[in-house]
Amino acid sequence: MSRWNRLSLIAAVLLLPWMAWAALRIDMNSGRVTDWLPQGRPERAEYDRFVRQFGVDDYVIVSWPGCTLDDPSVEQVASELRGKSEETSLIRDVTTGSQLVDELTSPPLRLSQEDVFRRLHGIFVGPDQKTTCLVVRTHNVGRDPSEALGLICDTIEDQTGKSRDDLRLGGSTFDAVALNEASTRAMQRYSVPAGLVSLIIAALFLRSVRMTIAIFSVSAFCQLMSVGVLDLTLGRMNVLLIVMPTLIYVLTMSGAVHLVNYCLDSARTKGLIAGVHQGMRIGRQPCVLAGVTTAIGLLSLCVSQVQPVREFGLYSACCLLLGLIVLFAMLPGVLLWGVREPGASVTATTPRFTQQVKSRLMTIGNAVMSRPTLWAFMLMLILLSGSLGLMRLRTVVDFDQMFPTRSELVRNYTWLEQNLGPMVPIEVLIDIPVDSRRTPRERVEMVGRIEESLASMPDVGGTLSASTFLPEGSAGSPLRTIVRRRFTDTQLAKRLDQFEEQGLLFVEDGTQRWRVTYRLPARGEWNYLDLSRQAASSVEAIIAEDERWRNEGVTISATGMMPVNDATNQQLFEDLARSYLMAFALICPLMMLILRSVPAGLVAMIPNVTPTMLVFGGLGWLDISVDIGTVLCASVALGIAVDDTVHFLTWFRGGLADGLSRPAAVRFAYDHCALAMLQTTMICGCGMLVFGFSDFVPASRFAILLAVLLGTALLGDLLLLPALLCSPLGRVFETGRLSK
Repeated sequence: MSRWNRLSLIAAVLLLPWMAWAALRIDMNSGRVTDWLPQGRPERAEYDRFVRQFGVDDYVIVSWPGCTLDDPSVEQVASELRGKSEETSLIRDVTTGSQLVDELTSPPLRLSQEDVFRRLHGIFVGPDQKTTCLVVRTHNVGRDPSEALGLICDTIEDQTGKSRDDLRLGGSTFDAVALNEASTRAMQRYSVPAGLVSLIIAALFLRSVRMTIAIFSVSAFCQLMSVGVLDLTLGRMNVLLIVMPTLIYVLTMSGAVHLVNYCLDSARTKGLIAGVHQGMRIGRQPCVLAGVTTAIGLLSLCVSQVQPVREFGLYSACCLLLGLIVLFAMLPGVLLWGVREPGASVTATTPRFTQQVKSRLMTIGNAVMSRPTLWAFMLMLILLSGSLGLMRLRTVVDFDQMFPTRSELVRNYTWLEQNLGPMVPIEVLIDIPVDSRRTPRERVEMVGRIEESLASMPDVGGTLSASTFLPEGSAGSPLRTIVRRRFTDTQLAKRLDQFEEQGLLFVEDGTQRWRVTYRLPARGEWNYLDLSRQAASSVEAIIAEDERWRNEGVTISATGMMPVNDATNQQLFEDLARSYLMAFALICPLMMLILRSVPAGLVAMIPNVTPTMLVFGGLGWLDISVDIGTVLCASVALGIAVDDTVHFLTWFRGGLADGLSRPAAVRFAYDHCALAMLQTTMICGCGMLVFGFSDFVPASRFAILLAVLLGTALLGDLLLLPALLCSPLGRVFETGRLSK
C-alpha cells in the first residue's frame, strides 16, 4: 500500500464522524412550489407582485367531521389561536365561518341567512349549510412550516381532544409540511435498504469478501460525503436531493465494480499487490471518462430554470466528481489492507454462477454478430418507432399527484372538497386608477359584477371579494335599489380601509387593486394556468362591454399558486429538451475526441441515445405524464449510458490494436467487460428500484424510470453497439485510435 493510499484512508476515517453528524442534522426544506419557477417568467413576476401587495399566501384550512357553524369549540379554538398569535409570530390571523356569518347577519348589514350562505358557500360554508372551517394565516418566511402547523394541531387537541389524524387539513402551509415529511420519510426508509440491495448484488457477482468490503466501504463513504457537502454548502435537502446520496452511492459502486474487475484480471497473473496497481492504471482512463460523461449529463440539468432540478444537477455532478477522486484514492488501500506478501494472489477460478452468466452473455453476443446488419436494421427501426412518441410527451406537476391516493394529503383534500368545496384559490386582480371618474360605489359594483360572473363559471365552488361584505344594493345591483343602500359614498370610502386590512384591496402608485378570489377543485387534472387566463379574458370582456368603464384604464390579471405551478410544468418540458441537448452537445464531441474520429463518435452515440428515445417515447405512446422526478432521468441516463459504451469500446479497440478483426474484437470486448456491464447495471438499477416502493411519487418515479433506462442502456450496449460495430458502419472505428 502506497503512502498516498494510507494517508487517504486516515483522512477518510477522520472525516467519518463529521459526515455522520451532517447526515443526522441536515434539514429537509423543499421551499414553496411557487419559488421553483424562475423570476423572469411573467407568471412568477405577477405572483410575486401579488404576494408583495397582499402578503405571503401561507395558510392552513382546518376542519373535521362535526365542525359546524353551531359548534362552540370552533370559536374556542379560534380564540386560543388568536391569543397565541400575540405570543408567537407563527400565526397572523384566524377566520372562521361562524365569525363571518355573525358579521354578515349583524348590523349594519343584517343579511338573511339564505343570502349569507349563498355568499360564503364553497369557502366557509359547506353544501349542507352546516359544515364550516377555520382559515389560519401563518408566518412561514424563514421558518419551518411544521412549527406553525404543529402549533395549530396542538391547540386544537388541547381544546377539542382531536389529534392530527382526526383533522382535515389543507392549504399551502400544510402542503409544504406534507411535502417535507414525505421526502424525509422516503430518504430515511429507503436509503439503507437501497445500499444493502446494491451490496448484496455486488457480493453475489464478485464472490469475494475482500472485494465486496472494499466496494461497499468506498461507496458508503462517498454517499456520506455527498450529504456532508450538502450540509456544508446548501444547508438543507429538497424534494429531489433526497435521492442524490443514494445515486452517488450506486454510481460510485458501479465505477468500483469496473475497477475491481480490471484489478482481478491483472491479479490472477501478477499477484494481488501488483495486480491491483496495474488494474488501477488500466482502468483509470475508461473510469475517469465514464465518470466525467455522467457528470456532464448531471451538469446539463443546471440549464434548467426550475430551482430543485438545477440544485440536483449541480450537487450530484460535483459529488460524483469528488467520489471519483475518492475512488482512486481509497480503493487500492482498502483492497490491499492487511496484505503483506508481495506475491499474494487471488483465486484464479471464476465462480460457477459468474461463468453461467458470462456464458449466456456470450451466447447473446454471438447471436448478434451472426447477422449484425439485420440486427442493426431491426433495432434502429424499433428506436425510430419509439422515438416518435416523444412528440406526445406531456408534463405535470400537480401537487396532489406527488402523493398516493391513500396519503393523508389526498384523504384530507377529498374530504374538504366533498364537505366544504373546491380548495384551489385563483386570484383575479382588477386595477382601477385612483383618479378614475367612477365613484367608490361604482367600483365596488363592478367588483360585484365580476364576482358574479366568475361564480357562474363551470366548476367554480365559491367566490370572495369586497362585495361579499356589502349590502345587496352595493354588490352589483342596479342603481334603482339606491333606496336600500345604507352607505353613502363618503361612508364607503371609509370602508375601504377595512378592505385593505382584510386583504381585499391594495392601493399603490395611484392605482386601486381589487381582489376577487374564486375556488376550483384540487383533485383531477386541471390546467389552472389556462383557466386563470380564461377568467381574466372574460372579465376584460365585461369591462369592454360597459361604456362607463371602457376608457377608464382598467387592467385585469390573474394569478395564484396553482397557475404558477402549471407554468412550472411548461418550464419543465422546455428544460427536459434543453438539458438533454446540452448533455448530447457536450458528450458527443468528447466521444469524438476519445475515438479520434468524428464518424466513430457519432456512431458510438447511437446506443447512448437509445434509452431516452425508447423509454421517453414509450411514455408518450402510453400517455404517461412526465413529472419533476422523471424529467431528471433523460440527461442522467445519457451520461450513465456512455459509461458502458466507453468500457466496451476500450476493449474493442484493444482487440483491434492486437490485430483482431472487428467481429473478433467485439467477442474480445464481450469476454472482458460484458459481465461487468451487467453487474453495474444490476447494482445501480436494483439499488435505485428500492425507492420505487416509496409513497413519495417523484422519488418513486425517478427510481423506477432510471432503472428502466439503465436496463435499456445495457441492451443498447450489448445488442445495438455490437451490431453497429460488426456492420458496415463499424469500419469507421478502424481508422482512429483510442486516445492514450
